[in-house]
Amino acid sequence: GDRVILVNKKAEGARDNRFLTTGMVGTILEEEEVIDTWVSVCWDDDVKGHTCSGHAPINHGWRVSETAITLYNDNDISIDEQELLSLL
Repeated sequence: GDRVILVNKKAEGARDNRFLTTGMVGTILEEEEVIDTWVSVCWDDDVKGHTCSGHAPINHGWRVSETAITLYNDNDISIDEQELLSLL
């Protein structure tokens, strides 16, 4: 599945899990059962979730609304200008 990043902690699903934080990355799961407009995600980190009907490792599955996530590109690098200048 596509890689996604959590961008809206206040969206449905995301706000219901205190272990999910903005910036967490995961993979969209393909499930037989589609639950309304929510997306099943296997998060890279343990979010104290569930297995998304057996499609994710224990504690890594959690469903969120489509508005909680956006596609993630592993090649995107975010650089803080001040941090970069401090390294020079």
